[in-house]
Amino acid sequence: MTHAALLPLSRCGHDIHRMGATGLLLIQQEAGKGTSASLLADTQDTMQRLYPESKGKCSFEYKLYRESESSRFLQYFTHSRSQNTVFCVLGQGDKQEAIAFDQEFDAILATKLGQFKPRSSVRGEGTLYEIDNFRIGVVSLMQQSTLKGVIVEVELLPCEFVEAAKPAIQEFWRHCNLKGVQFFGDRAGKSTALDTAVQYATLIRAR
Repeated sequence: MTHAALLPLSRCGHDIHRMGATGLLLIQQEAGKGTSASLLADTQDTMQRLYPESKGKCSFEYKLYRESESSRFLQYFTHSRSQNTVFCVLGQGDKQEAIAFDQEFDAILATKLGQFKPRSSVRGEGTLYEIDNFRIGVVSLMQQSTLKGVIVEVELLPCEFVEAAKPAIQEFWRHCNLKGVQFFGDRAGKSTALDTAVQYATLIRAR
């Protein structure tokens, strides 16, 4: 796959680096313990009780595409914090490659990636909080009209390295009594918005 013609941000002189390392917590409803709607309400109530002042809304969209004549997958991700940017993850495992684009993805898909067809999609909408050095998003995970869980995204500022931020983020979740599947990714080095997109794509695909 040739990326030069697609104008990825990393090849066009744009800086997609963002201060702050991020951890994701996926909370899903346990069998026989309430409803998905109550799960979302309980998580939001916890945050509002501890930190009553919100800083606005946050959202994301995830789409999974599959190549028509092979088993290759393409994952699409957008986040309200990185407006006008589309993140794509191609392949999986050791052969996975992530790219950020500053073009309309639909046009790229039609002209350069037409062999990939949509398979599934999820979206998230929720509330953004800022507490001390933490930026927190509490976001519903929706597949069509069905709530599949809640993602609590925690970004620690100005820490740039996930491994250094991990203990503080985990302590934040413990302080809020939030339990679920934790995901930090496995990339070494400074954290970027592209890394956060890969974290989301990997977590959603594996759920």
